[in-house]
Amino acid sequence: MQRPRRAKADAASLALARQLESEDARPRRAAAKPRAKSPAKPRAKSPAKKSSAKRAAKQPTPAEPARAALATLLFAVMACANYMQHHLPQPVPRAWYDETGRDMGQHEIELRAYLGVWVYLTAQILLVLLVYHTLSVVAATTGNYEAQAHAAAPACLGLGLVVYGLFFFFYLLMRCCNPTWRDQWTYHESLGVPYERWMHLMHTPLWLCPLLDVLGVKKRDVLVRHVPSPVSILAAAGLYTGFYGALTSLNFAWTGAYVYPWLYDIDALGYGAFGHVAYYAALSCPVGAVFMACRKWILRRGNAEFAVGAAVEARWEDGNWYPGRVSGGGPGGYEIAFDDGHNEANVPAAHVRSAAPARTAKKSAKKAATPARVKKELPAVGDHVALALDDEEGIVTKVAGGWISVKLDDGTVEKFRSTELRY
Repeated sequence: MQRPRRAKADAASLALARQLESEDARPRRAAAKPRAKSPAKPRAKSPAKKSSAKRAAKQPTPAEPARAALATLLFAVMACANYMQHHLPQPVPRAWYDETGRDMGQHEIELRAYLGVWVYLTAQILLVLLVYHTLSVVAATTGNYEAQAHAAAPACLGLGLVVYGLFFFFYLLMRCCNPTWRDQWTYHESLGVPYERWMHLMHTPLWLCPLLDVLGVKKRDVLVRHVPSPVSILAAAGLYTGFYGALTSLNFAWTGAYVYPWLYDIDALGYGAFGHVAYYAALSCPVGAVFMACRKWILRRGNAEFAVGAAVEARWEDGNWYPGRVSGGGPGGYEIAFDDGHNEANVPAAHVRSAAPARTAKKSAKKAATPARVKKELPAVGDHVALALDDEEGIVTKVAGGWISVKLDDGTVEKFRSTELRY
């Protein structure tokens, strides 16, 4: 009985593979013809080449010392602002009163009885930003915790803007309306303390230091790579708002004093704890909006409307749009990993849009793969193949992990992806 043709082919392939593996790799000919490489379609690197590229990328660039110096300076400014917050003039009883006649000096003393200055929003955010700038210095000088430092940038910048915005609003209110609680500043200034200047020096770093950190210390491409998702950003805004609400309520249970006068008005509405929960839930909305605006601005600075990992559609050469995910970004555009397995670099922002909704799934199914990029079956050991970018040919010696080892005509063995070969 005659043996099947496929079995014969497999036996021949196995014999040829054993013969090739037993041969010693010969050196490449000195006069080998150089390969023409297309700049738009670079050859995928083997793992060894990737590791060497990583080592080269880790080498410090000339800008690194400047980044580290600026990060250290911003840390020093934030540390000074924290020092000022903890050395404010102490409240004095019977020094100033509100419109109801309440002794605000005594009120401040009672308010700080358990938590001290940590009951104030400014003190908490200054501490958060001090930790953030410490992490930034470590990342800029040693390269450690770089991902964490870059991922925290949108939320920390948003926190600083929110708190400084509240301060500046009340400062304008004092300047324009001269309310009774302005007497606190007036009292300290009458004793020779530059209280107003002190408050500006303490609050200005809240927004200035994180902004300069994003502009001068953080790297645009790393920011885009590690920017948090919208869900994470909104969760951070809600988490901090809830934390501050719980801390304020706990301090009130201990001392019977609120930080802000309108919290007494919420009590007067008669809704009890529900009124305060509703207040802080509503407060998390504008805070989350500021966080999201910071995130969007950071992405736009990095020429990336979409963060790494976002589901998108990219326009191919034929004018059609194909699904994929953002795998990277930079000044030249996006890196897109298409759903069919093909990767494309430097895709212009104008050629990338949000993923199509579910209603277009049927239409997208007809165009699931980019033209000429339909996933092919991997060749077998012993098959003759040719390089896609030139006419050099070779024989497959090994197929493993998506890489195809090919012994070229000049005797060298190199690894390729299936998209780099014709067979």
